[in-house]
Amino acid sequence: MAAAFAAVLVGLAAPAEAARKLGDRPLAAGSRGNDVRTLQRGLTALRFPARPTDGLYGPRTRGAVRRWERARRLRVDGRVSRPQGRRVRRELLAKRERDAARGPVPGASPGGNAAVGPGATAAAVAQAQRALAALRFDPGSQDGVYGAGTAAAIRAYQGAFFESQSGVLAATEATLLDERVASVPAGAHTFPVAGSWRFGSASGRFGDDRGSHRHGGQDMAAAAGTPLVAVTAGVVSVRAYQASGAGNYVVLQGDDGADYVYMHMQSPASVAPKTRVAAGQQLGTVGTTGRSTGPHLHFEMWTQHWYDGGAAFDPLPALLAWR
Repeated sequence: MAAAFAAVLVGLAAPAEAARKLGDRPLAAGSRGNDVRTLQRGLTALRFPARPTDGLYGPRTRGAVRRWERARRLRVDGRVSRPQGRRVRRELLAKRERDAARGPVPGASPGGNAAVGPGATAAAVAQAQRALAALRFDPGSQDGVYGAGTAAAIRAYQGAFFESQSGVLAATEATLLDERVASVPAGAHTFPVAGSWRFGSASGRFGDDRGSHRHGGQDMAAAAGTPLVAVTAGVVSVRAYQASGAGNYVVLQGDDGADYVYMHMQSPASVAPKTRVAAGQQLGTVGTTGRSTGPHLHFEMWTQHWYDGGAAFDPLPALLAWR
């Protein structure tokens, strides 16, 4: 009876509450809405079961949050701040990207996006148009009409992620597009390469199968000596050298809640650990040190912190948005 009554309460949630996405507001015991349901499904997918996924932040959800916080070495209080909500979404995206690299894109969960193509609803097309524009694939307009401009933008997006370039998004692909946009840290950022660059082939993508491991970042080819800059303000946490892999590399703990890793730099980073840097401040230059076949930047993004409770996620959506 109580569960049924709770379900009714969710159904009567105010439209503004129902439209909220995970990370739009803090969540705690007593919260309810679609963002709570997304949290429950996300934690469950990340192996912190938060059932039932009913949109009510109850004791079981709080327990799952506490287990997730403990595993991520965060303060354990059973509450989800806005940055933590966005982190769960990024971790879920990273898992989906890894799953997609192993096979077909996973099926959309209930409440996922609708397909976008000829005959699609205006709402579905408009949502895709907004997401494409956020990643700098101009659909021409955001009027909810599927036309040549929207189809071309979808093909360009699909080409960037090395998927079939059909100009049509299946429901699962539309959902993944939305999650990729959601993974981009909020606020203004600077592109990490201050000069000419190119993404290159599919082998440089996040999740590419390297036999013994999956590629953990995005490669960008550029001339040796091209400046590399901080994408956001933060503190340098690591400056090191790895002959068998990363070469000269540096890790920036961003004020935006993400960690950024720059690898194969020409020389050791120009900033020491514990140094605070501003967005756009130079960290070093493009090189080909370590295990590298030519001058390029291997760029990683992690939920905080790098190899200390964090998880890597695909940096390409953010790089597209910041280019």
